[in-house]
Amino acid sequence: MTIDDLWAMERIGKITVTPDGSKIFYASSVYSMELNKGNSSIHAVSSDGSAPKGVKTSEKDESSPAFVPALNKLAYIFNDQIYLCNPDGTGEEQVTAYVSGVNSFKFSNDGKYVLFTSSVYPSCGLENECNSTRDFKAEESKVKASIFTELYYRDFNRWRGDKRSLLFLLDLASKKAYELTPGAYYDVPPVALGSENDFNFSPDGKEAVFTANKDKFLATSTNNDIWTVNLQE
Repeated sequence: MTIDDLWAMERIGKITVTPDGSKIFYASSVYSMELNKGNSSIHAVSSDGSAPKGVKTSEKDESSPAFVPALNKLAYIFNDQIYLCNPDGTGEEQVTAYVSGVNSFKFSNDGKYVLFTSSVYPSCGLENECNSTRDFKAEESKVKASIFTELYYRDFNRWRGDKRSLLFLLDLASKKAYELTPGAYYDVPPVALGSENDFNFSPDGKEAVFTANKDKFLATSTNNDIWTVNLQE
């Protein structure tokens, strides 16, 4: 096996299954050494073992498929936003349109609400103008140096910066979003040992549960705790 073989391998990402178990949707990534980039697409395969079929296969990334039984729709992320489509890929509908984009999401059992995370400036929340203005000022500034007075300022190959991954609730009917961790100094999911599985609805949809590390010194802590939010208030 050579490095060329490794790069030629298809990488399977998130998987979601219909309630009756008849169909499996999955994200698949392929990489090009020549172009030095990869592309993710969404495919479907029947549980009888028949050949996979492409559901969303554009030249831009489509990822994070999640079947929503209450809507009989497939939800996914495209251009950093949540979309819905029919199981065969038709009837595409954009759900969100935030400058900050969507990192991950979960639909409620009744299909009426969506929990999602987005990397925003805490003082901006989801306000598009506020986030885009601060991004623009940072990009246009001639000063590229930064002063850090404490750890944790870098996560692997990414600078932590001033943004935080916060948790939001979207009402699909009104398209109104509510901030569940307003102005938080911590991330949801946590930077350390966190994933898109770290937040969800309660079975009755009345509460949201999420994992967060609220310790002040994250560089020396993996003290992730579970928290709940009453969604009826």
